[in-house]
Amino acid sequence: NTDIDKWELYAIARYCDEMVKDPTDSTGATEEPRFTCNLYLTKATEAYKVLQDLAAVFRGMQFWMNGTIVPIQDREKDPVYQFTQANVIDGQFTYEGTSRKTRHNMAKVSYNNPNNFFKQTVEYVQDNDLMAEDNSFPKVKNISAFGCTSRGQALRLGKWALASEKLNTETVTFATGLNASFIRPGDIINVQDARRQNIGWSGRVAKPTTSAALVTNGTFGSGITSWTQGTATQSHDTTNKRIKLTSGGTAQTPRSYQSLGTLTSGRTYRIKARAYHGQTAD
Repeated sequence: NTDIDKWELYAIARYCDEMVKDPTDSTGATEEPRFTCNLYLTKATEAYKVLQDLAAVFRGMQFWMNGTIVPIQDREKDPVYQFTQANVIDGQFTYEGTSRKTRHNMAKVSYNNPNNFFKQTVEYVQDNDLMAEDNSFPKVKNISAFGCTSRGQALRLGKWALASEKLNTETVTFATGLNASFIRPGDIINVQDARRQNIGWSGRVAKPTTSAALVTNGTFGSGITSWTQGTATQSHDTTNKRIKLTSGGTAQTPRSYQSLGTLTSGRTYRIKARAYHGQTAD
């Protein structure tokens, strides 16, 4: 069916079916699937809303792209791209943090308890560190676990919600070019902000020739002795604060983007949304 990205759905299904420890068993001997869904629909509802509710079961969401419904999931992923001053318009990153007032330290998760005739039961989850910071004043987040009939799954959902608010405290916005057109919500990216991290191992080719090219750069990090990209090897030009790429026969393209990102300590972010921008970065 071309109406949904089945390959992404398959990857999500495999993650859901993985066996994990049941947090309600203190011995750690009991395992259960990471996510299960047990429900029946009693009334007609808009199809897209039903799909969004189902996606919430596996900590996901979905969006419409190129005539296809694409499901995404909050799970461990590797970064798919790196952004630096060299491939962001005007080299500008804008940061915004979340208020501590919006971070909860306790969650009340409602689920259907099979040991009580599938009646709704509330499971309490709290973050002791946040409770101590807030002088034990409870800031409660109410969560309805759609289709959940497992106490262990309800506990994991509450812990995930609290951990997400505790750890994901910063958003970054920026404008870039067509180089990032393939990125989708849910993807992980790496951001290397030289102004913030005092690292500048990236830039644009400024002087291409048949034998060598220079990449504009800021402050060098210590410990870089060599780098290979294709047939090009790198050496320092500390006088001009640049990296010199000596090619093995293939000239570098003018204005092409070069990065030593795999050697840096950039920060990772998850894409929440993207929007069209009138400008483009060359």
